[in-house]
Amino acid sequence: MTEQVQTGRQLDWLLDGLVDRIPEIRCAIVLSGDGLLIGKSKDMLRDDAEHLSAVASGVHSLARGAARHFHSGRVQQTVIQMDKAFLFVTAAGKGARLAALASEEVDVGMMAYEMGTLVKQVGQYLTAAPRVQSPAGGSVRNA
Repeated sequence: MTEQVQTGRQLDWLLDGLVDRIPEIRCAIVLSGDGLLIGKSKDMLRDDAEHLSAVASGVHSLARGAARHFHSGRVQQTVIQMDKAFLFVTAAGKGARLAALASEEVDVGMMAYEMGTLVKQVGQYLTAAPRVQSPAGGSVRNA
């Protein structure tokens, strides 16, 4: 299957700003609802960004399934605490997610606040068009 995805290089500076504001943040990405990478912070390798995108998509999908099953409304943010890191995944605009990986020293409240603030400020720009089936059988982003 061939996919055509426009990366959000114009979003990269927003992610760099988030990483710069909180020194404990290792990296940040924007991904589509189905896990495709849209933008990444500057010091992140593309392979790592794509892997984090897949992980964040899966985690957010599981949280949405739990919310749906237990009639709990929309998922706003998912946080995973690990021994040496935190993973935050936040709903961001229509069909998009904001994810960030931070060290274990991060102020969790500040991290959640900064991610929420970023989404409120620029959420309308953090969107991902749904994929549609192309005539050749592959899926492409609907522009």
